[in-house]
Amino acid sequence: MPMGDAVSVKRWLSEAELDHQLKAADNGKRARRLGFIKNLYRGDSVTEAIVREGRSESTGYRWLHRWNDGGLDALLPDYGGGRPPKLSESEQEAFLERIASHSRSRQRQSSRSCKPSLTSSTRLHICPGNSKKWDSRIGRQPAKA
Repeated sequence: MPMGDAVSVKRWLSEAELDHQLKAADNGKRARRLGFIKNLYRGDSVTEAIVREGRSESTGYRWLHRWNDGGLDALLPDYGGGRPPKLSESEQEAFLERIASHSRSRQRQSSRSCKPSLTSSTRLHICPGNSKKWDSRIGRQPAKA
């Protein structure tokens, strides 16, 4: 059921300022949201503007309400940093060094192959996804299973 286009866009920025923000957009999410607002500034309905950005009508209304309620800061996503790492930076560095030294002592081995000795000295559980991440950080190809 279409939501209708009864909501108007609040002009927090001039069109020139919006163009500047759009040109400076450093990722696709930011560019899509700003492009949506620019389309509204130029007279598109919410449905027309959101179709141009490849999103659903409900997303268009959500973005519009966020924009109208708080402008640019409210429109852009706030991810809050995600899950904190299990290891501190110094522990990560020590872990990487341990993988690297273990790999140097055993040619062509990855973090998965040195899992028993590494997990006994750290709090990190090495699962296949973690193995690939740590191997790439020391420049190693993951070991074949």
